[in-house]
Amino acid sequence: MKEMPNFAARNLLIEKKMKKFLFVLFLSVFCCYVFVNAQETKKSSLEMQAEREDGKGNMVNARAFYLRAYEDYVKKGQTQQGVACGLKATVLYYKGDNLYKEGLDLLQRIDQSIDTKADDSQKALLHYQTAKERFQIYTKQKKEEGAMEQLGKMEKYANEANDAELKNDHLFHKSVYLFSLGQNSKANALLKEMVEKMNEASEQKVAKEMEGLRKQIADNEADIAEKDSSLTTRQAVIVGLGILAAVLAAVLVLGALVLLRSIYLTRKQKKTIRQLSENNAAQAHFISNISAQLEPTLQKLDKSTPEVKALLDFSEHIQTLSELENSTEKVEREDTQLATFCEGLIEKTRNKVKSGVILKADAPKMTVNINREYVSHILQHLLENAANYTPEGGHITLEYKKRGAHKHQFLVSNTGSTIAEELREDVFKPFREVHDLTTGDGLGLPICKQMAMKMNGDLEIDPTFTKGVRFVLHLTDC
Repeated sequence: MKEMPNFAARNLLIEKKMKKFLFVLFLSVFCCYVFVNAQETKKSSLEMQAEREDGKGNMVNARAFYLRAYEDYVKKGQTQQGVACGLKATVLYYKGDNLYKEGLDLLQRIDQSIDTKADDSQKALLHYQTAKERFQIYTKQKKEEGAMEQLGKMEKYANEANDAELKNDHLFHKSVYLFSLGQNSKANALLKEMVEKMNEASEQKVAKEMEGLRKQIADNEADIAEKDSSLTTRQAVIVGLGILAAVLAAVLVLGALVLLRSIYLTRKQKKTIRQLSENNAAQAHFISNISAQLEPTLQKLDKSTPEVKALLDFSEHIQTLSELENSTEKVEREDTQLATFCEGLIEKTRNKVKSGVILKADAPKMTVNINREYVSHILQHLLENAANYTPEGGHITLEYKKRGAHKHQFLVSNTGSTIAEELREDVFKPFREVHDLTTGDGLGLPICKQMAMKMNGDLEIDPTFTKGVRFVLHLTDC
């Protein structure tokens, strides 16, 4: 859905990043905590070890510790904590390794533990959670019958628990699933039509197709560049052959044939690229159109409901991302007092951090020429992310550094768990996986990345920072 970038420059940038990563040896990150919250003190050592391994991205080790924690909790009669650990182990079975059978077997063991160990008041709630996890597995396997069966069990357990939150959660998952199948007969005709279109162009399918289109376009442009270079050389040869036509007539004829073939192939490839560009723009317009048409209907619903608010935010984010990717307007800049600007962002974040977290801005008293709207949006999003993931007693820092006559950086860093190396590029790509929209749609960082690129800059994760996570916003004056 992006306008055609300079693929040669992008390939060069990727090559430089890969070289830099090859020279960096990542050390194991030790979680530094000054204060331990009350909930942490209630966790067993096995569960805390599982969380540490999970935070490092060691899925196999994390899964093993979660299983041991599950068995230990159940043995001690702490069934609710045990079920929570068992469900985390289930997710790790199919999240990366697609071990669906093992996940389902573990869920059966968990249900048996609930029936024999849990209090009667907890059974419906805990069985609801296992049924919901089975629903997720069958959805990923695209087994409609199994998924619908689990939705029925979720409804049964929600009613038994007489819990309004569980009932809303069930209705939300059921409606989203029926939307994806195009079976929402209770919705009005317009909403049904929009949902069916949304299902036909699902997030995963669009993301996969776009990745293929980008690669194909990049390959075609590289081939065209090579052909253009070859074409220039052949034209020079043809001029020389014209001077020596009497002597080299046969060679001239052969060169002319090769040239005609090259021109034909080049035109054919350019036509292919043009068609791909048109398809690319059509898909962007299609998704933006769906979002824009869906929003008036959503606005009529209860915005205090988390699911409705999540859908409204998702609709807004899709439109923002589409506008950024397809806009050709020049980004305007203005002189900004740096210290005041950074302190203002810190103050907006201060009420969102955990207890004991230290917020600090390190910016000189000078003026910089930036687009305040985009830079403010990016830094505010990074600071709020840092507030969510920084443990009590941690540190969050916003820094500014001058890197040359026309280059400068904003850096947002926080202590705590790091991001696994293999996930650092994916966090900036939209539609990489299906999200539970009530916990976020995964479009925040891709939107920030697009804004940075609109300012002839970039946004990346600093691979050399080992005490947590550091995001670096690169900007240029030109």
